[in-house]
Amino acid sequence: MIIRELGLRPPVHISPFSTTDEAIDLMWQNDIRHLLVTDRDGFVGLVTDGDLLESVGMLTRAERECLFPGASEEILVADIMDAEAICVTPETLLTDAAHHMIYGMRTALPVVEDGELVGIVTEMDLLGLFNDPSCATAAMLRDEPVINHSSRVLRTVTRHERLRKVCEKLNGSKHHHVLVVEDGRLVGVISDWDVRMVIGRSQVGQWLDRPIDDIIVSGITFRPDETLDRVAWLMREEKLTAVPITTPDDLLMSMVTVTDLLRVLVADAVIHA
Repeated sequence: MIIRELGLRPPVHISPFSTTDEAIDLMWQNDIRHLLVTDRDGFVGLVTDGDLLESVGMLTRAERECLFPGASEEILVADIMDAEAICVTPETLLTDAAHHMIYGMRTALPVVEDGELVGIVTEMDLLGLFNDPSCATAAMLRDEPVINHSSRVLRTVTRHERLRKVCEKLNGSKHHHVLVVEDGRLVGVISDWDVRMVIGRSQVGQWLDRPIDDIIVSGITFRPDETLDRVAWLMREEKLTAVPITTPDDLLMSMVTVTDLLRVLVADAVIHA
């Protein structure tokens, strides 16, 4: 199956001379995690929420200045974008696109045809393979239990800590979620976007000491025997990039991410090539 059959979502553009503040605002307004960077000559790079999280903690300049007085400077998109982003074409196999995302550590790929930027394909788009009856690569995987393909390395906090602790766990990494755990049981999940929402509704700096208990999102969990096709469908339907896996009495076992699922597709495609 190729990208053209999947369909392309229209990209949202930003200038390399825009600030990270503008990039954060544009993602927030459009409820997206990726921006294609273009200038008068065309496509020059890709910037994602992961890049913003890693470089500025998804914080505006005013917020950084409040936290680190005198140490904050204006940062441009050109300073943090991926100027060597891998591009694909509408004829690229979806499993090849998934391979590029996993091993290039990207969550989206620009799509170019005849030298023209025609769209973007994201990891969420590729999740649809698990539910596509025409995709032979996914056919043998759909009934696999999710626990066999989940992530065991988790970032956790307790419900009695403050939001600054969540930021410490997220800052400088490409992790998008922190799990709130009490006595080994899952209480909820806080994502980088949940943090971003709290920041947007607070005065500069005041959000740091917000109790985690105030902003926990209970959300969806999976049982370990849930099948990959249902997991992929639900994550795509709800736009979830990660979901915890728990026992029936809510003991936290692991977490499944979109990257975990794409890695399964890529591995199977290589085995049966």
